[in-house]
Amino acid sequence: MKKALICFLFLVGSNLFGEIPGIWAIQKIKYQGNFYQYFTPTIPDPSAYNNETTFSSKTMETYLFNSFQGNISSLTDTQITISSFGGTLMQSPDPNFDLFESNFANIFLLPQLPRTFNYEITTSPPYNVHLVLTDVENGNQIYFLTHILASSESIKSKIFIYPNPVSDILKIENLQKNASISITDSTGKSFYHTFVKDKNSIEISLQSFPAGIYFVRVNNENPSKILKK
Repeated sequence: MKKALICFLFLVGSNLFGEIPGIWAIQKIKYQGNFYQYFTPTIPDPSAYNNETTFSSKTMETYLFNSFQGNISSLTDTQITISSFGGTLMQSPDPNFDLFESNFANIFLLPQLPRTFNYEITTSPPYNVHLVLTDVENGNQIYFLTHILASSESIKSKIFIYPNPVSDILKIENLQKNASISITDSTGKSFYHTFVKDKNSIEISLQSFPAGIYFVRVNNENPSKILKK
């Protein structure tokens, strides 16, 4: 499947968790209530370390100082379950990175497998895609970042709708002239409709909207699902 097509579907809200393009980089993790930022050690040499995570429909593979693989046993629109997880066991020469890597692995291994995570995928300009995994039992988290290929003309024309989840202001960017925007709930009830004539972006206040799932449609594109908190 072409990356441009995958990225397009991403932006209009389809669930493509198992076919996420490119390589994800870990930004930080939250383990037992504490945040740990990713960093590249200099001991023995930066080239000894990687920060690459890839997903397929059935597996998750991460390369840091060690390499790890998890098997995906269940996937829904909001949750992913890792049924097995393992990797190499070399100790990093940098004790701080060794702690980071151990905490990363423990997010999947402790207290016991399988581990189920809520996940959120959001976009932000210009071409960033964010993924957050949150353990449903203990709140441990992993924050990932990847980038959409900006060189593709088809990607440059796509629409950004963020943040998601949203609590107040929803931003829609990269609009064409005379864009039609509508927001409905899961029953089809209309909550918002407007035409944007001469602007390429709009901010919509959802503060008065009840919490729940909504669908944002721009022109005749497939609707994007958002969560109002």
